[in-house]
Amino acid sequence: MNPFDVCHHCIELLISDPLLGNDLNALAHRYNLSPSHFQKMFKRHVGITPKQFQQSILTQRAQPMLLTQSALDTSESLQLSSPSRLHDAFVTIEAMSPGEFKSQGESLKLRYAQQHTIFGPILVVLSERGIFYLGFHHDISNTILNIQQRFPKARLIACEDQHLLDNDPFINPSNVTLHLPATNFQVQVWRALLSTRAGQLISYKDIATRIGNPKGSRGVGQAVGANPVAFLIPCHRVIKQSGAISGYRWGIPTKKALLSWEQAQHQ
Repeated sequence: MNPFDVCHHCIELLISDPLLGNDLNALAHRYNLSPSHFQKMFKRHVGITPKQFQQSILTQRAQPMLLTQSALDTSESLQLSSPSRLHDAFVTIEAMSPGEFKSQGESLKLRYAQQHTIFGPILVVLSERGIFYLGFHHDISNTILNIQQRFPKARLIACEDQHLLDNDPFINPSNVTLHLPATNFQVQVWRALLSTRAGQLISYKDIATRIGNPKGSRGVGQAVGANPVAFLIPCHRVIKQSGAISGYRWGIPTKKALLSWEQAQHQ
């Protein structure tokens, strides 16, 4: 089998049985390849690893189940060994602890830099636990000042001439950990956004329904507006119930560009 046939066959296997993605060695053995060569080949042709593909499938299947049953029941329905395995299928969002808030960021060391992407310059702020902020900015000074005022005891370290992200997140995103100041409700909304497909549009009301709070559109709107991580948490996919393009933290023109690009990529 040529590489494209191998990848196509593997994708079909993982769709039919996502748990196969737990054993890279067994997957590679099916195609008489070493695990490292198989993973490199799959990522080169598919853009993500088999494990990342498996996680995406589990996320899609788990989302509607979680609206009507517990994480434990959902894990059992998906034949996962524990609810923690279900959590691993999602992009990892680590909310700040109450202690971190109370200490005004005393233990936080935040490195920041401006990087260039296909959609313009972005400000990247990293804590030691993950991405703390990612947003579109030509002038980053006010945003850095706001972060410092919110967490006055945090150490903010400028990293000019450094690429804090290995790749352009829009062309080649990878599994990331997000370390975010957030409430439980905000994290719920952001995880619902992560379950949407590239090119898909969703309303505030639809998100509220997904998280089991159908009358919570206003709160959802506030949580979407508070999202501190552009694109990776795809708040640009949220529109009004009427279909109108609604506000965007980093500007309507950027939102329209992101939507047009995603929809063209997935037509």
